[in-house]
Amino acid sequence: MELRLLLWEATSPVSPARRLYAVPQMQPQDFAAKWRELAPKLSERAAYQEHWHDLCALLGEPRPSSDLTGEAYAFEKHVKKAGSALVTAHTHLDHAVAAAYGWEWPLTEDEVLARLLALNLERAAVVK
Repeated sequence: MELRLLLWEATSPVSPARRLYAVPQMQPQDFAAKWRELAPKLSERAAYQEHWHDLCALLGEPRPSSDLTGEAYAFEKHVKKAGSALVTAHTHLDHAVAAAYGWEWPLTEDEVLARLLALNLERAAVVK
């Protein structure tokens, strides 16, 4: 355990000031026995953090709690949408298409599909 902990300290992106917890060890048979019993009893949401901590212990890796700021390693870290410009572009396009059809915006997806179907049936009747 000491060698793994020293190796982690030498290579960790987490600064020494933020490293609060040592990496405990867990044996594969202990991990398997624990989760063979717990897995059927717990929901994924109820068990995921403890399961991750046990995986870290099994592999000798740092736990998310080793970075107290949550900058480098955390559970449920807030992320910004990478495609926010794309989302904005789609929103503008939706407004423009609705205006071209003379529709008020916003519409639900079901309303858009119903209106497009009605237009399609109307045009199909004209073609006959």
